[in-house]
Amino acid sequence: SIEKNIKFLEKIPSPLIALIVGTGIAHFMNLNIPYIGDKINNAQHSEVFSFYIPDLSRLKEFILPALALAGLAILDSLLSCKVADNMTRTQHSSDRETFGQGMANMAAGLVGGVTTATATMRTVANIKFGAKTPLASIVHGITLLAILLGLGSLVATIPTACLAAILFKVGIDILDYRILPVLRKLPITDLIIFIIVLFVTVYEDLMIAVAIGIIIAILRSINEIRITINSSNQYKIIPISDLDMNLKSVDTTLINILQIQGPLFFGSTESLIKFYNNIPKHEILIIDINNISTIDLSGVYVLEDLIKNIRTNNIQVFVLNNNSNIKQVLERLNFIKSIGEKYYKNSKESIMSDISKLLQPATSR
Repeated sequence: SIEKNIKFLEKIPSPLIALIVGTGIAHFMNLNIPYIGDKINNAQHSEVFSFYIPDLSRLKEFILPALALAGLAILDSLLSCKVADNMTRTQHSSDRETFGQGMANMAAGLVGGVTTATATMRTVANIKFGAKTPLASIVHGITLLAILLGLGSLVATIPTACLAAILFKVGIDILDYRILPVLRKLPITDLIIFIIVLFVTVYEDLMIAVAIGIIIAILRSINEIRITINSSNQYKIIPISDLDMNLKSVDTTLINILQIQGPLFFGSTESLIKFYNNIPKHEILIIDINNISTIDLSGVYVLEDLIKNIRTNNIQVFVLNNNSNIKQVLERLNFIKSIGEKYYKNSKESIMSDISKLLQPATSR
């Protein structure tokens, strides 16, 4: 029975247990500390659910601030989506996220609600605490509605320190630890953006920091953006025969070659993922990056995450590159070590040998 109880407890999110225990300690010890209820506004239900007709008489005065706020909210939401993608190994739809957020914010304004963006903290908390489907967001909304309709008295008894401890842990979970070992090896422009966004986030606001970081990144990568816009075939699938590989003894239909050309940076990573999701099924993938002109930190991490996601589907992935400049960047950012040195090749012959070993047993049966 003890084992059953333990297994049952394992399914309960640890922050919920911490919240109950912390609140219980504060209640029974009658601690004189700040509580969430100290800041709750006891508004009447009739005021909460009033319908407001938009006043457009001052539209010209507020249109520019509204557009700026909407832009910052969208940037913050898409940042949360990228964090969630990295944690769950999935790919969000930016169009659906932006459209849904806009519709929800307009509806919220009509009933007196406060418009907002996707919260990174709550998104990370949802994932870390076991959320796997959009049902988690629905439960979250229902819970907030229940608090609004009468359960606010329960929430009011939660100590602020207890909630702060949980949020502190969630904040640590947001961090992408891959950047810590290579922080001193970052390209100077990436390092400058990192420092500026860090300080603006701490001393001002996250959305403003993200906006500043994106503006600086765009100005830095203006040439790469121009090349990407003018390029119609940055990514393509090429036949195995184009690499002049001697693979007559294996089934080459099981092999796909993803060739990347031009710059791979923060502005082209989304199109890379979308392109891969539409290529034919395969058992072995060769990512040819010989023709990459430049690659930044975002490009390296997206390429690394893409390889790891592909491997979860039992697909072997090799990276082909003989460009010494690109290799130096990949080595500095621990990319080769992360994907495995045996899967990073600088010649067609070494890939041919490994693929032959992988497929030969299957073809000989």
